[in-house]
Amino acid sequence: MKLDEMNQYVRQMSVKEKSLLPNHFPFTLPIIQKLGKLWFHPNVTYIIGENGMGKSTLLEALAVALGFNPEGGSKNFSFSSYASHSCLHEFMQIVRGSNRPRNGYFFRAETFYNSYTLMGNEILDTFDNVDPDELNESLGLTGNKPSESTSSNTNGDISSVDTNSNGQVTIKEAKAAGFSMPITRDHWLYPYMDDRDNDGMVGE
Repeated sequence: MKLDEMNQYVRQMSVKEKSLLPNHFPFTLPIIQKLGKLWFHPNVTYIIGENGMGKSTLLEALAVALGFNPEGGSKNFSFSSYASHSCLHEFMQIVRGSNRPRNGYFFRAETFYNSYTLMGNEILDTFDNVDPDELNESLGLTGNKPSESTSSNTNGDISSVDTNSNGQVTIKEAKAAGFSMPITRDHWLYPYMDDRDNDGMVGE
């Protein structure tokens, strides 16, 4: 179906009351400071810019405001490995079109690994009127989901990375433990590292 500016899913977004917290993240991000009203193309909208501008934060907030899990997935995904999303979605004003989608998916590369490993080897959403549990059983995919004790420990063990036992992890320590750079705000190691430029990434 070809969409136009009237029946597209999301027509426009803006950030309301952004002056309430001008000196706090995410309102310090350049993209938020300069954002007026963002009009979306009926088919595809490209959001481009330098690292640290706030592109991912903006898209994440839009997804949360539309009812998606901040870590990605469909609206049926409710897991959380580390709650790192900002409060920006609370200040968003969204203008929707007349056409409302039946299904949707928030795909983000940073955390899609989590949505795959945490949920296990099974079908999570069929995007149709089919029970995923019944489909998993018919395909023999049940029983591979991680146990509760395993999945609840998704944040890892900092003691295996923090060789100095000081509660902080350096880039050198993270690399030595086998982690690739950069470490983003979504990663469980991020709170233990020093993001000096506050761009949501360490080791870029």
